[in-house]
Amino acid sequence: MTLPTLARLRSFCQRRRGWRLWLGLLLLLGVCFWGWVFSGPTAQGDAASPQWSFYDRHGQLLWADRPYHQPATPLPPEFLPRLITLEDQDFSTHHGVDWSALGRALLARTRGESAQGGSTLTMQLVKLQHLQSHPRDTRYKFRQIALALWHDATHSKNDIFHHYLTHAYFGQGARGLYEASHRYFSKPPHQLTVAEQAVLFGVLPYPEAWNPITDPQQAHARQRWVLAQWAAADLITPAEAEHHAQTLPPLRPASPHPVLAPHFVQWVRQQVTTQHPDLPDGAIIHTTLDAQWYTTATSIARTELAALSEADIQEAAIIVIDNDTSAVRVMVGGLHFFNPDFAGHVNLTLQPRQTGSTLKPFLYGLALDSGLHPAFPLDDSHTGFTTPEGTYRPANFDHEVTYGQVRLREALANSYNVSAVSLLQRVGVESFLRTLRQFGFTPPAGRQTGLTAVLGTVEASLLTLTHAYSTLAQRQHQPLQSFTHITDAQGTTLWQAPSSTSTNLAPSSPFSAPTHEWLDFALSDQLIRWRVFGQGNVLELPFTATAKTGTSQQYRDNYTLGSTPAHTVGVWVGHADGTPLYTTSGIAGAGPIWHHLLRHIQRDLPDRAFPTTGTRVPVTLCRRAYDTPDTCTETMTEHLTAAEITQLPQADRPPLRVTYPSAGDHFHPQTELLLQSSYGRGAAVQFWLDGQPTSPYVGALTPGPHTVVAEFAQQRSAPLTFFVDAPLP
Repeated sequence: MTLPTLARLRSFCQRRRGWRLWLGLLLLLGVCFWGWVFSGPTAQGDAASPQWSFYDRHGQLLWADRPYHQPATPLPPEFLPRLITLEDQDFSTHHGVDWSALGRALLARTRGESAQGGSTLTMQLVKLQHLQSHPRDTRYKFRQIALALWHDATHSKNDIFHHYLTHAYFGQGARGLYEASHRYFSKPPHQLTVAEQAVLFGVLPYPEAWNPITDPQQAHARQRWVLAQWAAADLITPAEAEHHAQTLPPLRPASPHPVLAPHFVQWVRQQVTTQHPDLPDGAIIHTTLDAQWYTTATSIARTELAALSEADIQEAAIIVIDNDTSAVRVMVGGLHFFNPDFAGHVNLTLQPRQTGSTLKPFLYGLALDSGLHPAFPLDDSHTGFTTPEGTYRPANFDHEVTYGQVRLREALANSYNVSAVSLLQRVGVESFLRTLRQFGFTPPAGRQTGLTAVLGTVEASLLTLTHAYSTLAQRQHQPLQSFTHITDAQGTTLWQAPSSTSTNLAPSSPFSAPTHEWLDFALSDQLIRWRVFGQGNVLELPFTATAKTGTSQQYRDNYTLGSTPAHTVGVWVGHADGTPLYTTSGIAGAGPIWHHLLRHIQRDLPDRAFPTTGTRVPVTLCRRAYDTPDTCTETMTEHLTAAEITQLPQADRPPLRVTYPSAGDHFHPQTELLLQSSYGRGAAVQFWLDGQPTSPYVGALTPGPHTVVAEFAQQRSAPLTFFVDAPLP
């Protein structure tokens, strides 16, 4: 063999050994990489949505997530193109991984932008089947890619499609399309309309937030978007898309097993999902709800609303809170959960609404804590308040009636509007809004509310309102409690709520102890409420309880809230869509429900007094601060501290003047007037009309000018002239 031949052979062997070396190194690196990817937690077939059970505080079942039996019937063939148009347009051509989409997502992530759309349908499936409990570390994505490639190589595209829709989560505990179609529409998938299909496929990216029960508006927006995508892909016609996008299809949630407190269960589910994201399938949630009280509350609400059939009040919402623990004992989010005609799935206890007069106790508490004397007289007369927008003239609930100078206790107990606005102007809007925030409210800036804040323009949910009233009763703002512990199916405790260590007079109370005591006395005084609410009203109870009503503008929202030392009850009635009730006030609408429910709750409990430090003692005062012992015709009981007794405010009798009507007012000939003076309703004021004595009630006056004068104890007001217009021809 020649020397050149030997050299070529030696070179070939060297090259071959190098190739083998490099191949061996690559294989070794591949094995190490594969081992790194699949080291750590073992891939398990985790559930897409864990199935939980919810029990009340006494162990009664409220709700159990039970998967529906899924038949072997194949899904309609049109579902595949409709799904992949939304979730994975290259599903038919890629091999489990869309490398270009992954690259775009990676590039977006390196730029700090939102990175979505990188996962194929196959990658989503392996995540649902195998990676639910895998930590989102570096190897997570590599493992997902490897499993997707393997899955695509070992399964047909049709199998992957059906497996995905079997495991996908659609919100509200619904796992798989078959269960979701029953959960939302009470029908199997092959009976779904195009609009219903669009709703279900639209929730897939964010099922808990976008499902039609949690957020109907967002679900409808997604429905319209999905239909537009299908029309653009020629899967439906533009006319079909426009037709099916008009409204959210009616929900008909199926109830395959007995359900109690569904609004409460869904509220608790959201909290559990947020606080315990890794809770396993089969967990048992032990809640704070009292199922028997809940059943009674719904029964009372239905009965009382039926008695108001002429008012056509459709809905009620109720909250009961245990004051010792801040545990929610009753949450009635509405009376029509399974009725799509009433949007019954909406939890009305969580919807922000105008609050009416329910915020007044927090204003009066702020005033006392700011140093105002409880016996301070407020001016409740027809007064204009100067605001940046002009002159604001509030009216009392009984419209043209005013009460002159009244003490704080009477003004709060009878919910005088003019007095409250006068007090708010005194303490300041921003101070009032800061106080509301201390009690858990989220009011807007003062310039957006102004003096109307105390009359209901600040919105709040019934749950927030009731929680704040519970804070007044318990002297401390504790977080609400909705579930106490979680166990697995064998009874092993997975989580236990910490025990409450609150005390009644804790330093963290938003108001001082004497202020809390004054509010308790004022809001539980049944006698002083008679001036407006009358004797024998529904706020009267045979045990100690505070009470406050509220009615928003145009009677849209009716409230009654109040507490015993043990429990706080809040009731709202109205229409879910905010339709005005026009003539039904808080005491007439929500009051009877509140009364009967609180009596039921208290029937087996002893009557307890609100906690007191003993610093306030009962004192008899003249109802009008300007009265002397010689002129005092009405008295009232006030609770004052020793310092307050020695510093009783002295008020001068206000100048006597006619406060209604106003000078220059014009009236229709058939108008009936209630003449009023600065001494308020109930004072022994004699009115003179056109030189003749008259009662305060005047009607059917002749057209032309009329002059009215008020007289009291030989004191006469300046004459005031108003006009009655001639009838139209």
